[in-house]
Amino acid sequence: KLPFAQVQTTGPLSFALTVVDENKKAIYYNEEFRDVIVKALAMKCRWQIEKFKPYADNVILFIDEPILSAFGSSTYVSVKREDVVALLQEMVAAVHSGGALAGIHCCGNTEWSILVDAGVDIVNFDAFEYGETISMYASHMKKQLERGGMLAWGVVPTSVAIREATVMSLEAQLEKVMDKLAVQGIDKKAITEQAIITPSCGTGSLEVADAEKVFLMVSELSKRMKSKYGY
Repeated sequence: KLPFAQVQTTGPLSFALTVVDENKKAIYYNEEFRDVIVKALAMKCRWQIEKFKPYADNVILFIDEPILSAFGSSTYVSVKREDVVALLQEMVAAVHSGGALAGIHCCGNTEWSILVDAGVDIVNFDAFEYGETISMYASHMKKQLERGGMLAWGVVPTSVAIREATVMSLEAQLEKVMDKLAVQGIDKKAITEQAIITPSCGTGSLEVADAEKVFLMVSELSKRMKSKYGY
């Protein structure tokens, strides 16, 4: 068995705000459809967890919510924060009931406190382009760490920027954004102990050589940070 296996499901917001009805209106705005969507996606989460349990001691399921980067914009002004939190909470509860850890990934900037309020175990964000935004929600990030949650720092770029990246340059970027959070009153030791190093987003659209370098950099940077902080 592997120590961990990671699987992924489209989030209810990203699904329900992009799929439309016969009138080209997002089905999110139909409460019945919205309820069907979140329950169907929750079942997909449970199915994946059961599928991968035989191969890993722990399963991590990431709920992918790229559309959260548009939350609060004029396009989605009628989308209420409490509804977003409730939908994500239902997904997280389904993941937990399946015996897995729940993560939420957003590859842009968003209101990061939403993820914490949804009770997620792992907050995953693009720390290469938007790393400093996490410090704007320091009180929530402190709450996340104090309850045993983790921050997944997507500091390895999944764009052509990977071609110029080195372990040293990525370490400098990671330390910069971690320190930006630490100065808000959060213990740096807690930040580094409860950190995961990840790519900033998916590598599916990259050339093979670039994708391979992304994962090489993730591995090398993780080893370097563990050695640096004695983990």
